[in-house]
This record gives sequence, structure tokens and C-alpha cells, in this order.
Amino acid sequence: MNSLSSTISKLLLCITIVAFCFNNTQAQTPYPIGHSSLSFVDASRSSRTVTAEVYYPATSAGDNTPFAAGYFPVIAFGHGFVMTWSAYAPYWNALVPQGYILICATTETGISPSHSDFGKDLAFLISTLQTEGTNSSSNFYQHIASTSAVMGHSMGGGASFLAAQAKSDITALVNMAAAETTPSAIAAGKNILQPALLFAGANDCVAPPAQHQKPMYDSLHSVCKTYVEITGATHCQFANSNAFCTIGETSCFSSAGISAATQQSITIDLMIDFLDAYLKGDFSAEQSFRQKVAVGSGFVAQQSCQALGMSEVAPRKAIVFPNPAKDYISISGGELVDSVWIYSASGVLLEKVYCEEALTTIDIRDLATGVYVLKLISKQNATVLRFVKRQR
Repeated sequence: MNSLSSTISKLLLCITIVAFCFNNTQAQTPYPIGHSSLSFVDASRSSRTVTAEVYYPATSAGDNTPFAAGYFPVIAFGHGFVMTWSAYAPYWNALVPQGYILICATTETGISPSHSDFGKDLAFLISTLQTEGTNSSSNFYQHIASTSAVMGHSMGGGASFLAAQAKSDITALVNMAAAETTPSAIAAGKNILQPALLFAGANDCVAPPAQHQKPMYDSLHSVCKTYVEITGATHCQFANSNAFCTIGETSCFSSAGISAATQQSITIDLMIDFLDAYLKGDFSAEQSFRQKVAVGSGFVAQQSCQALGMSEVAPRKAIVFPNPAKDYISISGGELVDSVWIYSASGVLLEKVYCEEALTTIDIRDLATGVYVLKLISKQNATVLRFVKRQR
């Protein structure tokens, strides 16, 4: 750790904050949406072929167009029972321009799907793209961030639990109207520690929240979990209109209290804040997400983040910058923080740094590239977590 003089510290703080804000503004510029159809072979499962449609930040919109410059988090998406990936266009249209890669599995589309294989497919797609990101001959080379999320709707939502259980280094879990699976998604929740955001529809008669999403939420051991039940929302309106899903709703006499556009707007608004917070380490997005959940506009919510030590006290006012970082990170507001504990993404404590000045600078040149968790602790023992990415 380096100590800077008061004058130099203030000057560097101003310069770095301006640069950091400028870089963030640039990163938030909407990206054109590129698209590719992919097919991979999973050698660990008798050479199973896993097909997918991938949507990514590109230099121009279209099929197989070049990637935009930068590293982007991967989100694997699982479709609903007998539904296709094309029903989920609202999600790639919203997420890709914000700097995310959405890869939609196109396996298990028949009337007798294997939930187990589907969950493994989602985990496999994330692992494969992350490997491709290190392959100099791949189109994904130097474009894949180390953070990731698994997401899904209905059957795919349940399968997202199975994926998160199978691949513990997935960063976060998000799903909509998740349905119980075989093996049990509810049981899998007991083995899931990742931050999770579960959406439910109050008018869902296909996978009623009381029998599906709420037990899943309760079973999760996530460090921070949020349950959002959208008032008047139905099962199928999380996706675009789909004949098979509509037949299922008709059979149980579901009635929507809001439009599909409103339901998807509420979902995507919260989803982007959540993903920005956990996959990009965006402090303002985390604040925005927590405030929206607390207000509950158009929905009722339940949240449990005690394991993170998230309290609205002094450490939350401290700023960690730049993010991503290369050689150093700085903690402004150090007078509010007694110490910073640096953990690997897998939870291994790597270093403890004690803050002695208003601006504390930490040397991270010995850390490998990747995402790290910073635990900021005040003198009153209040804590908050920050996610920081180290890049070359």
C-alpha cells in the first residue's frame, strides 16, 4: 500500500474520479447488437452437442459482425417448456446495448426435456465462452469478462438453479417465473451462494409463486437474494407472445392485470441494475437497485442480504476506483473505513489493508486478472462489499 501526501492525494482523486466517470459514460453508450448461431461439443457428456444463439455488443448490427472493443459479461439464458429462444428478444434487446453477451441455449425444446441436461447446458455455455475468450483464434478472443450470470424463464428458470449449483463460479442468478424441475431446483437452492434475483407473477397460474418461486427463494443460501412479485403479472408475459405458453395459461384460466410491456419493463429495469451491480461492480447501480426494491413500484419484494453485511452506514459512502483497474485501486472516504479485506471470487482471503488516510491506494499488480471482492469494514464493524475487476 502506498501513502500519498495530502495535496497530491486530492489532485489524483479529482483526476481519477473525472476519468472514471468519463470511462463509465463511454462504456454505457448503447452497443449495436451482433448475432451468431453456435454449436459446441461437451466432451464430458458423451460428446453432447450444445447449440445456442448468441447476441453480443458489436461494431454494427447484424449476423456475425465484429465484436465491439472491450470485455463483456456472459449471461446464459434458458427458455421455457416447448418455447424457443426467439420469445426472449426483449432481454437481448435490452441487455446487449448495455454491454452484455446473451447466449440462449436452443437445446431441450421437445415435449420430454431433460432438466438436468438443460441446466448443465447453461453452465457449459458460460464455461465455453469464457474459454473462447482466451483463444486467439476465436471470435470471442479478448471480449469475455470473468463475471457471468445464468438466467431463464419457467423451465429455464428452474434449470438456472441447476446450472448455478453445477458451476459455483457463476457470478449471479436471475430468473423469471421459475418452475420446479427434476432434479429439484428448490433443493438445489440450498447449495447456491451466488447473489440471486427471482421474479414472479402475482397472477401466474402455470407456476404459482407459492409453489414454485417462493420456495426456491426461501431455499437459497445466497449472500444476497431478492424476490420480486409483480402485481398483475402472468407466467407468459415475461416473454413475447408464444402459442404453447398461451395454451398453458388458458387451461388454468390466468388473467393479466397489467400489459406484457409493463411487466417486462419492470423486470428489465430491476434486472439491469442488479446485473450492473454484481457483474460490473457498479456502486450506483447497487444503490439504485436497493432503492427500487425498497419502494416497490408495481411489485412487492422481499430481500435478504445480511450475509453481505450490507448496512446503510459509513462504509457505503466510500468510493473504490478505478473499476476496472490495472495496477492500483484507491479507496476515497478512507476516514469512514477501518480496513479493506480483499477476497478472490471463490471467497479466499488474499490481503488485509488498514486505511490510515482519507485516500488509501492499494497495489494490485501481484493479483491475476479477474474479479475480486473487497470487504470494507468501519471502526464500528459495519461492512459492505464492493466488486472490482483487475485487468492488464
